[in-house]
Amino acid sequence: MRVFELDDSELRDRTDRANMAVRVIRADCDPRRFLVERDPKLADRVTAVREDLSPSTVFATKARAKARRKKLAQRLRNRGHSVLGHDEWFRVYVIELDSTGIADSGLGYVYVGETSQRVEDRFEQHRLGTVEWSRARGSRRVGAKAIRLRPDLADTQVYRSRRASQAAEARLAARLREMGFLVEGGR
Repeated sequence: MRVFELDDSELRDRTDRANMAVRVIRADCDPRRFLVERDPKLADRVTAVREDLSPSTVFATKARAKARRKKLAQRLRNRGHSVLGHDEWFRVYVIELDSTGIADSGLGYVYVGETSQRVEDRFEQHRLGTVEWSRARGSRRVGAKAIRLRPDLADTQVYRSRRASQAAEARLAARLREMGFLVEGGR
């Protein structure tokens, strides 16, 4: 397994930390030659092979190496590096809800949430109420009341951490309440 430092062709989370890529490579293989043969686009972006960050362990199986690769990528992300293929992006979204039966819905009845998935996919999860392949569930407040996504009200910024997106979710919910919307969610 090797860690590669990449050029600045993608945005970095922190400007003082490099973009990285972590790849599982056989111990007897030259890392640069491996990339040229297997992933030429990535090979063009590599500025250095970071042996200081690469584990010296030889793994018995490819499955163990892949599991270690995931842990190593997470550790690099925790240190502030952007890791190719291992970064999560979070978005804040707004769903318009049916206000039938609500006495005073103001400018409208909306739900504010945040997700690391595509906003459209998260909207469908809300409408369906549950997802079998994960623990994600739709909010009971949304369910059958969901009318449509409201990107015109949503924050268009993309966040690199759940903490930042949750703070943005709370700020957006407060701002919509101030404007006169009846808001569900928003922490």
